Amino acid sequence: MKHLFIGLLGVMLALPLSAQKFTERLEQVEAGKGRVVIHQDSSIERLVNGSPEKKAEKQIDRTETSSVLKKNDPDSSASIVKSDTTTPKAYRSKYTTVGYRIQVYSGGNSRTAREQAMRKGNQVKKYFADLPVYTHFYSPRWTCRIGDFRSYAEASRVLSELKGTGAFGEAVIVKCKIQVAY
Repeated sequence: MKHLFIGLLGVMLALPLSAQKFTERLEQVEAGKGRVVIHQDSSIERLVNGSPEKKAEKQIDRTETSSVLKKNDPDSSASIVKSDTTTPKAYRSKYTTVGYRIQVYSGGNSRTAREQAMRKGNQVKKYFADLPVYTHFYSPRWTCRIGDFRSYAEASRVLSELKGTGAFGEAVIVKCKIQVAY
């Protein structure tokens, strides 16, 4: 009974120590040791620590008041944190589903076929900058496909615009797995 009481007392004393998050332990400033500053998306923070998005605000405040980093130094991490507060499109959540893409090129398995697929992709980006371009090797050929369309009608509308440019006469609609942001 005495050992059980001592064990429970030890666990209760250790609980406040374990309440500190993993990334907070890494970022602690200790005399005579280096400094770690973590720049990450809030969704990664939630995955690692299970904490709310308030961590990003705390990180910015800590970095701005740090005596190690200089506020006026353009190479300091403080300037990186300030400019990196918005999440770019590439980091939004996505899921995979069956949909349609427009195939603008399909070639062989040679190096020149790969280069042509890349050229077609760059050409599409000039006309339609907002459409995603996918250049892949699907054995035995290189393909260049564009867009993530949920319906055939959406893909058909963009295909008619694409063919209207006169540069993509061989473009066709193909059914495949697509990435849909939510």
